[in-house]
Amino acid sequence: TGGTAESTKTVDQTKNYQKGTKNGEEVDVAAAVGVAAAQDVVSATLAGVTVDIANGITVSATSATDIAAFGSGKSVSRTSQVGVGIGLGLGIMTGAANASIADGSHVVHASSIDVTATSSENTDPAFLDKLTAEAISGASSMDVSVAGSLAVGISIASTTASIGDNVTVDAGGAINVATDTTSKLSAKSWADSNSTGDVGVGASIATVYGQNTSAATIGSADEITADSVS
Repeated sequence: TGGTAESTKTVDQTKNYQKGTKNGEEVDVAAAVGVAAAQDVVSATLAGVTVDIANGITVSATSATDIAAFGSGKSVSRTSQVGVGIGLGLGIMTGAANASIADGSHVVHASSIDVTATSSENTDPAFLDKLTAEAISGASSMDVSVAGSLAVGISIASTTASIGDNVTVDAGGAINVATDTTSKLSAKSWADSNSTGDVGVGASIATVYGQNTSAATIGSADEITADSVS
């Protein structure tokens, strides 16, 4: 068996399209990528020592991260056959705050003991109205216009406060082991496509991902004397 196939257009009819991009006359492309990444690791440790003090003891770690990523790609042409606009915004925050009295430490006669770890993300007043990630795309042409944007905000953080194993603590007041985590994670994506021809396509995706953990612990085989433990 056999068959024949014919092109709907001859080579001569499509010769202008085969030239590819020429001074933006056939295809106009605009692409922009905005990436902001921050890593903040903070640790405060009282490790393997003996402390005899009448005043209060504070072991504290604080991690604060603020970012904003913005990507805008806009293709606007009244003469191009095809217009493509691409925008990408990617914001990544990773961090850790760790406060601890390590294994085998001895703390005696302290009036109080505070072991605290605090993590915050995009909570500074200057960032309260900002997006972790924002992307904008736009395309305008004579025949085919395609605009696509993607905004992604990612947060991975660990916050821990601990008194280790085999620790001796003699406090005249309270013992406080605590963590506090505050995170504002946001993303927004925009796409606008305009065409005087047959095809106009606009697509936008915005997503956030957070993996934040916190733990306040007191270890095993500890000897603790205090008015209260929290």
